[in-house]
Amino acid sequence: MVKPTTGAPVMAESGSTATYLNKRYQQQYAYNAETTYVAGEFYWQVERGQKTFNRDFASGVVAAAFKLDAKKDMFKRGDALPVSAASGLGCGTIILIIIVVIIIILLIILSTCSRGGSSSGYRSTGGSYGGYSSGGGHK
Repeated sequence: MVKPTTGAPVMAESGSTATYLNKRYQQQYAYNAETTYVAGEFYWQVERGQKTFNRDFASGVVAAAFKLDAKKDMFKRGDALPVSAASGLGCGTIILIIIVVIIIILLIILSTCSRGGSSSGYRSTGGSYGGYSSGGGHK
């Protein structure tokens, strides 16, 4: 049976533990956060640019309830960053890199084609000495 709870946790003076409904919780993480994007429905006011200091507490109850005590390290979270991925680059980053490389290659090909294969756009009609030649020899 599920029932709603009321009240708030009581923090220890050290700040490293909190007690709620006679259960002690250990602080796992403490970090600053800033809201950069809001989507969905919240039961409190949330707005872009909002800054908070957060503390995460845990007691290991869920891992024990599912008989996962031996695997509880798997459930530890990594740092929450705007573009973090669990292991290296994400798919979106890889696709963006590929698109940028293709655009660079196309620009190089187009700039080479527009030059017509020569290093300058000026063509001289002069003879071997740089002047105009009518085809006749010098006397």
